[in-house]
Amino acid sequence: MPLPPMPAPPQTLQVWLETTPVWITGLSGGLLLLAGGRLYKLAILAPGILGGVAAAMMLPASLGPVVIAIAAVVLAAAGVLICHLLERVAVHVIGAIAVAGVVQLAWPLAVGQPTPWWGMVVAAALGLLLFPSVFRGLIKWITALLGALMLAWSIGEPENLWVVGGLFLGGCIVQGATGKRKPRKEDG
Repeated sequence: MPLPPMPAPPQTLQVWLETTPVWITGLSGGLLLLAGGRLYKLAILAPGILGGVAAAMMLPASLGPVVIAIAAVVLAAAGVLICHLLERVAVHVIGAIAVAGVVQLAWPLAVGQPTPWWGMVVAAALGLLLFPSVFRGLIKWITALLGALMLAWSIGEPENLWVVGGLFLGGCIVQGATGKRKPRKEDG
């Protein structure tokens, strides 16, 4: 008995390849929009966990499952530590560059002279020291904006500021309402 003919996969594959990135971007944008502040640490640390487990899976099977499991835990912990340190360094460097860039642009407008070299150094040092604490407070806003832009692109309205602004505002409200911590009970 002959096999039935296969359906034509090129057209199905073509449709899938054209629509899947849009859906993935839309779902990722919605997730960032509504819960980006809560998922930030997970997104930073997950590659370290996955990399550590993947590295442990490359060990020879002759070591035994217990040794491989212990190696997976140790390598995943090392990966988490590396990802955490890289994120901290990146936030500090971004702060230094961002504040120095703002001073480079604003100094000539405010003073009317070119920015002195020491102004850039002071601005970079301030950005290096102060930006990380500001960044932690801005995570919900940044993830809501990124999620709004991704979601607007996925529905075909990336230039519509009303759509992007409405999504951004909704994301900020949802993240602000769901992210409140309970006040600590006072002793005594």
